Amino acid sequence: MTYRDDLAAAQARAAAAERRTKELERELGRVERADAQLALQAPAVPVPERYAIERADDAVTIQWRWWRLARDLPTLLFTLAWDAILIAMYAGGDNPWGVLLFTIAHLAVGVGLTYEVLTSIFNRTTVRVSTAGVSIAHGPLPWIGGGLLARADIDQIYVRRVDNRGKHSTTTTWSLHVHLRSGRDRKLLTGLHEPTEAIYLERELERTMGIRDRPVEGEARDRALVASSAR
Repeated sequence: MTYRDDLAAAQARAAAAERRTKELERELGRVERADAQLALQAPAVPVPERYAIERADDAVTIQWRWWRLARDLPTLLFTLAWDAILIAMYAGGDNPWGVLLFTIAHLAVGVGLTYEVLTSIFNRTTVRVSTAGVSIAHGPLPWIGGGLLARADIDQIYVRRVDNRGKHSTTTTWSLHVHLRSGRDRKLLTGLHEPTEAIYLERELERTMGIRDRPVEGEARDRALVASSAR
């Protein structure tokens, strides 16, 4: 092969590479336009009223108190009445050990209710997210859940609707999930009572960690969440 042949081959390869680069640029442009269109179509979700937001460089901290007057005050009043009855029984009984054996189940309920009320009054949830990953903590009183997830392990973040069916009524809450690159799913947060709180967290985590949103089987999509919060 002569020098001219080598030069022609190199020029052909360069031209092919340039064509491929332009094709990739056009494809990237189409993807960016599609993402922008989806962003325009997605309903706006304001910052939930009880969320306190702090931003620093590439990190965001979202924190909120658990206490909600309309939801937690009835439980507080019921717990105070329950505990008062138990205290009166133990204080006024001639045989406190006999009373204890007789009311052991009631005492267990009282302890559980009291701890639940105390966590509602004092606890906060803190979500810290950066390009490196997300951490969730509950406190100051110990509570299940929380932990740390690296960005490299996360494939998608999404919201699920949870219907809790009781004997006489059904209550709805929302939970935040991650779909891991390993194929497993993991709950990040449960018991969110407003759909806009859940979808705001999903969007903020995706934006900060650079995750491109796509549908996940079983998730509650943006429009359904926002529509349900408006009713």
